[in-house]
Order: sequence, then structure tokens, then C-alpha cells
Amino acid sequence: MAVGVLVVALVALGGAAAIVANQGNPAPVAPTVVPTKQSPSGTSGVATPTATKPAPPVPTVPPGVHVEHIKGSATAKVTIVEYSDFQCPYCALYAVQTFPQIDAKYVKTGQVKYVFRPLALSGHRQAQKAAEAAECAMDQGKYWEMHDMLFARQQQWAEKGGAVEIFKGYAKSLGLDESAFATCLDGSKYAAVMPENYAQAQRAGISGTPTFFVNGRMLPGAYPFEEFAKVIDEELAK
Repeated sequence: MAVGVLVVALVALGGAAAIVANQGNPAPVAPTVVPTKQSPSGTSGVATPTATKPAPPVPTVPPGVHVEHIKGSATAKVTIVEYSDFQCPYCALYAVQTFPQIDAKYVKTGQVKYVFRPLALSGHRQAQKAAEAAECAMDQGKYWEMHDMLFARQQQWAEKGGAVEIFKGYAKSLGLDESAFATCLDGSKYAAVMPENYAQAQRAGISGTPTFFVNGRMLPGAYPFEEFAKVIDEELAK
């Protein structure tokens, strides 16, 4: 069966590297490899359609705004860093189908420290506010709960108007203080976080989402659990 494919590419923007993604939003499918530049051993690539250019990132971030979202033991032998976009369909596919397996086998057992860094790519109109909603939930100790809900329910709000009100509904369902959450989200308290992450992603040579670093080894694409397990196990064996 043919499936819609999200493909990411590297384009020039004013002479600088830019992170891009197309605007397709396919229905959920079984995990599919979607590489940007390369594929793990045993996988194959896909064709690259026209990509959209993102707006230039804000160059600086006010002090105290930068945050990290970490799961797992600080002393874990393996660290995974994920760059993702809440409105990216394959990021959602990974979050719903693959990450829970990594979390159960490696993160919760103390073998992997997991770092999540959200981006907001051009063409994903709701991604910025979705990422801010997760940051606002962080203020009340529910970052990962909001992270999971945003990805699991992506088709409820992606490419639609009124997403902010939907996010406020998610906050209510998570038992958050609705007034405090609304003040945070409407006031754009964490608006500067995504541009800073964008700048980090460019420095790391990332060309699209999702992209992962496993102890510094880049995995650019939505790979199935088995591919992640191979790389993680190799790092654990060192």
C-alpha cells in the first residue's frame, strides 16, 4: 500500500543551512524509514520532493529561557538527543510507536539518558505554539504528559485554526492550573526556546526532523525500534 511520506531536505537560505520539511500530514502507518542524507545498514532511502524554507531563527535568547527536557539516569552509558517538531507527522509516528519501546527497554532501566529538543519548522503553523504549550506544562511538572498528548492527538490540531484553545483543553484534561497555563501560553513565555534549539540544530548539521544523536552518532530519520536498538546496543557494549 502506498503511504504519504514526509521527507526532509537541506536548502540554502541566505547562504546558511536551513532545516526544512514538507507540509504533508499522512495518516498513521507502520514505522517507515525516512532518511535525510543516509540510512542505517539494511534500510533504503526515499525520493525528495520540493521542500519549504523556514524563517530565519532569532539569533539570541534571553537569559533563563533555555531549557532541557531529560528522561532517565544522569549516569547512563548512552545519551540520545532528539530534535523534533510537534507538527511533523513522522515525529508523531516515532513518538507514538517507537519511543515507548526505547523508554521501556533502555530509559526506565537506567541504560539511556534521553534528551528532547523541540523545533518549529516553517510551514508547520501550529508547531511553535504546540512546543510552547509543552513548556508551559513543564511549569506544572507535566512536560512529558503534554508531549505525549500533543503527538498522540496531532491530527486534532495540526493544520487547523484554534489550536491554542485545543492546547488549553489538553491542559485541563491533564489537571493543570488552567489560568496559569493560559497566562503562560498567551504571554508567549517560552517563545524564545525554539529559535535557540533551531540554532543548535544548525550547528549540529541537522537538515530535518526527526533527527537523533546516539552518543553523538547521527540517525537522521524516523527509524523503527529495531534500528535504534542496534545502535544503542553497540554503544552499551563499548
